[in-house]
Amino acid sequence: MFIYPELNELLAKFEKVRTFTFFIFGNPSQEEIEIVNRGLFFRIVHATEIRKERVVVIVENIEEEQANLLNCYQGTRIIFGVAENELDEEIIKDTILDGFQYLRYKADYLGMKETESNV
Repeated sequence: MFIYPELNELLAKFEKVRTFTFFIFGNPSQEEIEIVNRGLFFRIVHATEIRKERVVVIVENIEEEQANLLNCYQGTRIIFGVAENELDEEIIKDTILDGFQYLRYKADYLGMKETESNV
């Protein structure tokens, strides 16, 4: 189970969801996030069969108060949730980090998590 309803809905439709989480030191616009998302889609479409309805992107801005509570920096946490795909973690990580670097944002990869539905 996830704390984000969008990921829970994806998990309810499909048996397995993998999430890839990134932290951006800044607040990219929705258009910039979509550019990186499109780059990821085009890069992995050559490696695997992926469908748009199996991908969820969650953007969470972390303001000063929340950063103080979490003992982290202000910025943006982005989670890419992908259902039923055995994607290469390095390809995902490198593509997203390269995309944000191209847009001149400092970004860190926080990790991948795989969750399976027990239903």
